[in-house]
Amino acid sequence: MARDTLTGLKVRHAMRKQVILLHPNDTLNCCIQYLIKYKVNAILVGQEGEKPVGVVSKTDIMGAWYAGLPLSSPAEMIMNSPPLFC
Repeated sequence: MARDTLTGLKVRHAMRKQVILLHPNDTLNCCIQYLIKYKVNAILVGQEGEKPVGVVSKTDIMGAWYAGLPLSSPAEMIMNSPPLFC
């Protein structure tokens, strides 16, 4: 039944149009807020108008929490760089 639902659906209609981008100095708290707000599993990190320099995932956030990093830590401390995929 799910296959019937997807028949005729074009990729561009299923993709997110807005790219979510965080600045490397944005805090882990900010990362968490964006992950929840946009219901995504990872967020690109970089400067507006430039190529992304990294990616922060929910797994990265959990690792930071487990390591005891404060929520005021910058995203660049835990981001995976260079971003291979998102």
